[in-house]
Amino acid sequence: MLCRIENSICKYNIDYQLVPPAEHRVHASERAIHTFKNHLIATFCTVDSQFPMSKWDRLIPHAVITLNQLRSSHLHPSLSAYASLFGNYDYNGMPLAPPGTREVAHSAADTRASFAPHGRVGWYIGPSPKHYCCHRIYFPDTMMECDVLKVDFFPEKTPFPAVSLTDCLMQTAQDLLHLLKHPTTKQSSLLSFGSPIHNAFTEVAIILNRACLPPSSNKKHHVTPLRVPFETLPGVTHPQQFIPQLPRVNTHWHPVHHFYIPQQSHMLNSALHDPKIAGKIFNPFTGHLET
Repeated sequence: MLCRIENSICKYNIDYQLVPPAEHRVHASERAIHTFKNHLIATFCTVDSQFPMSKWDRLIPHAVITLNQLRSSHLHPSLSAYASLFGNYDYNGMPLAPPGTREVAHSAADTRASFAPHGRVGWYIGPSPKHYCCHRIYFPDTMMECDVLKVDFFPEKTPFPAVSLTDCLMQTAQDLLHLLKHPTTKQSSLLSFGSPIHNAFTEVAIILNRACLPPSSNKKHHVTPLRVPFETLPGVTHPQQFIPQLPRVNTHWHPVHHFYIPQQSHMLNSALHDPKIAGKIFNPFTGHLET
């Protein structure tokens, strides 16, 4: 084959030079093969430990898409190779996920038995180019590929972005330092003056519903309930009854003379049966019995 090419070049008197032997770094096609092999090996290192490596060829379409997005085009260096060939990638129509990730695909009601599980365990191998917002899933039980819309991923080596309460506190501290160093009059409901990378990471975690949102200032103050329930308080018949606290000192004092009259049970009984005392009233001012 090489001799035929050389004869054709010599026929038209074209000057040419061959690349040095065993020097692949100066050969464009060899460099492209080397780059693709490294990218594919990196893909194999990130798959799940239980992924069947005998099906490695099913990951090639995903590797081609991601590699063309990472490489720049020779004709348009400001664009990626994928954008130069096919235009901008539609992440809404063909979402991407880590290849070889274990997932559970939802099974429609008309495709499963009455008491069968509602999901099937499979492996993510790439996006579905012919179905909107679907994933290409390989099921080892049937050894077939299917396009699935509703899936739940269970990554082993590539955790999805998540924001904890500690991350929110660190972001708040960074925002305070930034505002102290660079005062601004801009009103912002969310603290986003810190690192742009951290802010983008937080937004991705919020989209995936894996973020611990900071407490809102519009919420009403929570009143701590009593440790002793109302039902256990003496004299309370309804749990919503309010018990006012009586003052310890009487604020309305009137100078009224109070007399203490000792009353004993035997004196009362004798007064009822004694004819000298019965029918008479004791006058506390005079100290005598009066009729």
